[in-house]
Amino acid sequence: MDTGPIIILANDQKCCYYQSSIQYIARIITTILHHNRDTTDFATPDLIGTQARVSNASSPYYGWPIVIDLDSLSLYNQQSPGNPFVQSRYANTTSIDTTGFQTTGTSKSGIYHIGDHPDGYLAQFFGQPAKVLLVDEKSFGVYDTVYVDLNNNRDFKDDKPCRKGDEISYWDRDKDGYPDESGGMVYFIADGKMPLPLARTLYGENAKIPKNGELVAFHYDDGSHGTMCAGIIAAQGENIKGIAPDARIMPVQNSAENDMILCLLASIGYDGVPESGDEADIMNRSGGFSYFFNKGADEGSAFLEYLTTNVSPSTTIVYANGNDGSGYGTCQSPSSEHVINAGAIYDLWWNSSSYSGDVICFSSRGPNVLGQVKPNVLATGYLAPRVLPLSETHSGKAAWNDMGGGTSSATPHVAAVIALIYQAYKDAHGEFPTSEKARDILMSSATDIDEEVFAQGSGIINAKRAVEIASGKDGVLIEPALLVTSPVEAGSALEFNLTISNYSGKPIDLKPKILVKDKSKELTFENTNKNILFTLPEDMLDCDLLKVSRIIQEIPGARNWRNTRVMIFTSIIGEIRIEMEKYRNVNLSP
Repeated sequence: MDTGPIIILANDQKCCYYQSSIQYIARIITTILHHNRDTTDFATPDLIGTQARVSNASSPYYGWPIVIDLDSLSLYNQQSPGNPFVQSRYANTTSIDTTGFQTTGTSKSGIYHIGDHPDGYLAQFFGQPAKVLLVDEKSFGVYDTVYVDLNNNRDFKDDKPCRKGDEISYWDRDKDGYPDESGGMVYFIADGKMPLPLARTLYGENAKIPKNGELVAFHYDDGSHGTMCAGIIAAQGENIKGIAPDARIMPVQNSAENDMILCLLASIGYDGVPESGDEADIMNRSGGFSYFFNKGADEGSAFLEYLTTNVSPSTTIVYANGNDGSGYGTCQSPSSEHVINAGAIYDLWWNSSSYSGDVICFSSRGPNVLGQVKPNVLATGYLAPRVLPLSETHSGKAAWNDMGGGTSSATPHVAAVIALIYQAYKDAHGEFPTSEKARDILMSSATDIDEEVFAQGSGIINAKRAVEIASGKDGVLIEPALLVTSPVEAGSALEFNLTISNYSGKPIDLKPKILVKDKSKELTFENTNKNILFTLPEDMLDCDLLKVSRIIQEIPGARNWRNTRVMIFTSIIGEIRIEMEKYRNVNLSP
């Protein structure tokens, strides 16, 4: 089967979003910002059937959903042999005592395995853990089918069977065709021969192999953040429609491990080999690290830059730019040349709104510490339609609202448009684009809203234009769309090349400009520990950009940014110095 991009985590957006007719499969990796156990509910109506699967026929996990859950894997492999299931998302089905329960009557051996579902929400909802029944329905002793007692009646005959190809557990309480309760998604059943996914990669010969029928691995959402991200990308139109509804989702649980490990594993897959059919094409991480002082030059940014350009060049990584605006330099890490960062705009739904499409007040601004432009692009981060997990609504038809927000919402909008770019590019060129090519198409196609570059990047994502450029049918592609140079000394000459591909068939008017410092001025005020109001000098106002900075004086002997990782701002008694720099645009000859 010829598959399209694998992306992580969708909605028609007026004006700048475009519901493409392109059909493809895209795996999007979802890592979660708020809660480290908050992932994706694949039983909510809009996400049924969106799980990504291992497509490499030679893999022992062929056909099963792809899930990365390092917390559960490490707990199982490192805890005492007496109780390796504690706090994991694995059901312990060692017991064969089904006394007091009505089994399905479908076991070939007559031996059923039973245990508790690991979802603490279900235990709280029912007042006791939901029960899981494991059955060998096709061959004697080969356990292949899972039942979850979601109606809590101790009878498994009326529960939905889950097996490879149909792994989602749910209960349609009112039989209206919409699931109302979720039992999560099965992605591994112990057969006594195979280790858990990634166990061999991470633990080698020390990887534990669960005995036949003793373990069932579940994936479920006990929050809502990951389900929101998945729905923005791939919602199926039961309640809302995703931007890339044919995308396929590979959930990655944000864990105690750092993002570098998660992104590495997601880009190389279960077998450790990029582009073999069990890895992500596009990663969506609706989060980041705002507390890093050296954002952009930190080890995470450097590692992901190497990962997406050398290890897996066809894997595009999208991170939220952060919700710490509106000051400059508030962008999050990771923040590097080939990691795409998403800023947020107000909703595009209310045409009469005076702020519709504006950069949202809390959207973090660039630059990073290397002076690179961040965010790359903008997308809706306010009142976006979102999918909800069934644990919040207990009703499939009610499993949505319009309260998606923040750069956490903007990020999957961007990732979904990149999925459209991937498929359009592959249809036209026979292969997926590199992360750099995808970035350049994304930024070249964005709609400029005339905001300052460190607030908007290249503008609001424009899916229609992006697909046209990716397929070579219309639009203008600039490469690189984000120019990053090696460090240069002030005042030195800088030479660089830009490639412009005009697919529109129409002449384009190039007006390259450079922002140069025209004038600077320093003001000094007495420090009275009160707010200072001052009038900007008139000769500084005639400009395209005015930078106003407070000069922080160093105290001799005090620890400062040169000798510590902690930035300490000390109030200087005596005077306050303000520096103003005036910049203007100067036309360049191409």
